[in-house]
Amino acid sequence: MTFAVIPVLEKNAMYSHNSPVFNENEPTRACDQCRTRKIRCDRKHPCATCQVARRSCSYSTAAPKPKEARQRVLISSQYESKLDAFERRLTGIECLLQKLVDGQNGHASTPPSTNNPGYVDSPSLERRSSPMLNKEKTESIYEGDTSLGVHADLAKRFFRDTIQNLTISYDLSPQMNLGLSRLEEIVATQSRSLTNSGEHFPVQDLPVDCEPRNLPMPPTHDILRILRQAKADPAQVTFNFLCSFLTIDDFIGYCNRICFALNDPTLADYIIVNGGLYYLFDEKFRQRNDISSEEKFLNYRTMCKANFELSLRRLSIFIPSNRDNITALLFGVLYAVEVSRPLLAWKLNYTAIQMCQTLGYHRLPMALSNQQADLHVPPESTLFWYSYVLDKGLALKLGRQSAVQDYDIIVPTRNNLSSASDPLQQLSFIGIRGAQVQGKILETLYSHAAVSTMNDQRQQQGLSLAQEILSLTQTIENLLGGCAIMHQADDPRPKLEDWLAVSLQAELVSLHATLCLVYRGTPALSGAYNMLSPDCLDSARNAVRAHLTCMRLLGSSLSAQACYVLWTLLLTPFIPFIVLFCNSISIECANDHDLDLLREFVESLELVQGTSEAIEQVYSLAQALYEIATLYKEQNRHDAEAQLVLLGSEFDRFLSESGFMPSFFQSSTVSSGAGIL
Repeated sequence: MTFAVIPVLEKNAMYSHNSPVFNENEPTRACDQCRTRKIRCDRKHPCATCQVARRSCSYSTAAPKPKEARQRVLISSQYESKLDAFERRLTGIECLLQKLVDGQNGHASTPPSTNNPGYVDSPSLERRSSPMLNKEKTESIYEGDTSLGVHADLAKRFFRDTIQNLTISYDLSPQMNLGLSRLEEIVATQSRSLTNSGEHFPVQDLPVDCEPRNLPMPPTHDILRILRQAKADPAQVTFNFLCSFLTIDDFIGYCNRICFALNDPTLADYIIVNGGLYYLFDEKFRQRNDISSEEKFLNYRTMCKANFELSLRRLSIFIPSNRDNITALLFGVLYAVEVSRPLLAWKLNYTAIQMCQTLGYHRLPMALSNQQADLHVPPESTLFWYSYVLDKGLALKLGRQSAVQDYDIIVPTRNNLSSASDPLQQLSFIGIRGAQVQGKILETLYSHAAVSTMNDQRQQQGLSLAQEILSLTQTIENLLGGCAIMHQADDPRPKLEDWLAVSLQAELVSLHATLCLVYRGTPALSGAYNMLSPDCLDSARNAVRAHLTCMRLLGSSLSAQACYVLWTLLLTPFIPFIVLFCNSISIECANDHDLDLLREFVESLELVQGTSEAIEQVYSLAQALYEIATLYKEQNRHDAEAQLVLLGSEFDRFLSESGFMPSFFQSSTVSSGAGIL
C-alpha cells in the first residue's frame, strides 16, 4: 500500500504561537496530540501523524521526566523494611479492633499515659496462636491418692455402692440421675482441666512482639500512689500475707528499676513488678472504697495481668540461680494457684526451691552460731521457707513427692513459739510446722511403700501425725484467745491484729483438714480405711465449722475471702466436705446435721466463687454433692413412708384375719390408707 505524498506545511504554520522553539539537536519527545490520543509518535517535528491529520504539532512546556536507572528485583533490606511496615500497620488495625471488641464486653482498658517513662507506644499487644501449644499431644496426667479429684471419684463410687447395698429395690429419680451425671461430668472436667491446661497458663496466644520493654504500664504517678498507700497501710493483704516472701520496701526498689530505668531491667524485674502491681490493684479494686476509681483500678489490673502472663511465658528453664529469679518464680506460683494450675505451680515452685538449694538457702550460714541464728533470720531463708511450705502443700495436693527433704535443712528459725515476739513470726512458725507434717502424710500413709506395710505400723504412723496436728491446733486456739481480747480492746477499724486472727483461724482450718486426711488414710482395726470413723468425721466437722468462722471474720471483703479460700482450701486437698457427703448418705446417719453443714459450706462459697476458676471448680463440686445428698434424703423419706403405708395395710389385714381386730376397724384403716404403725 502506498501513501499519497501530502505537501508539507511550513514549520511556522504547524506551530501554535505558544509552542516552544524546536531544537533539532535536543532529544525529542512525543507531541501533545499523540500523547493525548495515546498513539505512536515518530518524535519528529512535525510528526507524521500530525502531518496526515493536518493538525498543529505542539509540545508542552513541562520539562521531560528524567529516566530513572532500573534496579534488579532483589529481596533486600529495603523490601524487608516495607514488609515490616505493612505488618505493623496490620497489627495496629487488629489491635484497635480487639480493643473495640473488649470494650463491648466491658473489659476495655484505657490507653496508658504517655507521661510514664516506662510506657512505650507500640501496637504489639495483638496476639496470635501458638502452634506448638495447639499441636503438641498431651497425655493424661497422673493424680496421686491424696488429690481432690481422687477423693471426689471415691465419693461417687461410695454413693453407688450405698445404693447397691440397700436391701430393698431402689430406683433413682430423674433428678437424682441428672445430679449424678453432673457430678461425673464435674469430676471428669477437673481431670481434663489438669491434663489439657495443667502445664501452661490459660492464655495460649502469644503477641507478635512480646518484649517486656514494649508492653504498656500504668502511669507512674498512679504506681507511686498505690505504693505509698500500701506502705502506709499495715493491714494490707498483698505483702503482709500473700506475698510475704517480699517486703514492700524491696518491691518499691523493683518498681524503681522499671519506672525510672537507668539500666536495662531484667525479665525477672518485669515479672516481679507486674505481678506485685496486679495483686495491689486487684486488692484496691475489690475494696470498692472509691466508686469513681473502680474502673481505673480494673483497667490497671487487667494491664498488669496481661504483662505478668506474657513475661512469665518468656521464662526459660535455663535461667540462672539468683534471688531475683527465685522471687519471680514465686510470683508465678501465686498466679498459677489462682488460675487453677496446680501442676504448673508445682513445677515453678520446684524450680524455685532447687535454686534455693543451689544457692545454699537451705543451710545455716557458717558465720552464725546457734544462738545468733535464733535471733537473726537472713532474708534468703524467708524465700526458702515460703517455697518449702508451697512445696509440701502442692505435693500433697497432686500426690507427688516433695522436692526437698527435712533431713537436709539447716535454716535459722525460731526454736519455739515463746521466742518469737512478732505475731507474724509465730504464724510463720506454725505454718512451717504444719508443712512438715504434710510432708510426712504421703510418705507414711498414702505412698505405695506405706500401703505395702502392715496395718498396725500405719496406724502408729497415723496416730503420731494426728498428735502433732492436735498439738498445733491447741497452740493456735491459745493464740486466737489472745487475738480476740486484743481485737475487743481496739477500735473496729481493721488492723494487723485482725488479719493475724484471721490468718490463725485459716491455719486452724488447714490443720483440721490435714487431720481429716490423716484419719482418712489411717487403716482401721478391721483393715478398712477410716472414711467414716468417728475421728475422721469429727475432724471434717471441725474443719467446716472453722471455715465458716473464718468467712464470718472476713466479712464482706471479696478480696480477703478469695485470698483465704485459694491459700487454705485449695493449696492442699480439702476433703472434709466430701467426708460429710459420704456420711450424710450412709445408712448409719439418722439426722441431717452433716447435710446442714454441707449446705452452709456451699453457701459460704457462693459469693466468692466468681473470683477464681479454682474456687468455682470446688464450689461446683460441693454444690453437686449437696444436691445429690438432698435428693437422696428426700427420696429415702418418700420411699420409707410408702413402705410404712404398705406394711401397715398388710399388718392390719393379717390381724383382722387372725381375729385380733374388728372388721369395721379394718375397713376404716384400709380405706384411709393408714396402718396401725
